[in-house]
Amino acid sequence: MKRTILALSTALTLSMPAFAQSDAEMTVRDALDRYGYDQAAMDTLTASEIAQIYLSVTSEDRSGIRQTLSSFDLPDGPMPAGMDDFARTSDVSMAVRDILEQNGYDPAAEAMLTDAEVANLYLTATSESASDVDEVIAGFDLPQGPMVLVRANTLDSDSMNAFLMNRLESRGITMAQINSLTESEKAELYLALTSDDESGVQDAISSVFAS
Repeated sequence: MKRTILALSTALTLSMPAFAQSDAEMTVRDALDRYGYDQAAMDTLTASEIAQIYLSVTSEDRSGIRQTLSSFDLPDGPMPAGMDDFARTSDVSMAVRDILEQNGYDPAAEAMLTDAEVANLYLTATSESASDVDEVIAGFDLPQGPMVLVRANTLDSDSMNAFLMNRLESRGITMAQINSLTESEKAELYLALTSDDESGVQDAISSVFAS
């Protein structure tokens, strides 16, 4: 789970020589650009966060890259040429969710896309190049089928705490315990609780609340 990735990233950070760290930074910088984030965000990431992203990028499960990147409050990159005036309105978001669903993806994945990606998909789907939609979506590296993806700023702290308390109270978890969690731990629990995998819920609770 996420805690294991964090532990690995910490170990990687401590063990990497300078040249390897430089290689990791280049890989992460490329990932930021590839997934529509501002490369200047590199200056705000800690060595541990860079290592965490690097592990996701170099793993076999590429669908985890976007989730890892979205767990950080990263600024979006510049809009592509000709899209400067594009606005990500609620109507556009709803349209993109429908497009994703029609092509076999969970509409919730829309929350994980950057403004530039939403613009690219929406404008492609509503243009004469609508046949290129599959190619555009394929470039997002999204897993097909049901999934739950949450951007770090999707829920405010109070809403997240209320959701977790509502779902965890029957499992013997107190609000004091929830308040003591980090944002990444809360996100891990949220992802588990909004899935249909009970074993995953148990694993997340055990991982997060392990003494």
